[in-house]
Amino acid sequence: MRSDGTEVKQLTDSPDADLEPVWSPDGTGLAFASNRGGFFEVLLIDVASGDPVKTGQVGIPSDWRQTEGSKG
Repeated sequence: MRSDGTEVKQLTDSPDADLEPVWSPDGTGLAFASNRGGFFEVLLIDVASGDPVKTGQVGIPSDWRQTEGSKG
């Protein structure tokens, strides 16, 4: 997206949660947390190609909030 809000481009289309996006320092990629596969992972997506790359599993189960909340 341009700074004036034009040329918006959808970068993710996963039915899972894609959260906390952060631009790479050079502006060519976007890092974000995603719970694809049941655990939150940090993914990096190349904005030109739209291809996400897994950078490593964080290891927090995607249902941790429900689990913690149910403990009372």
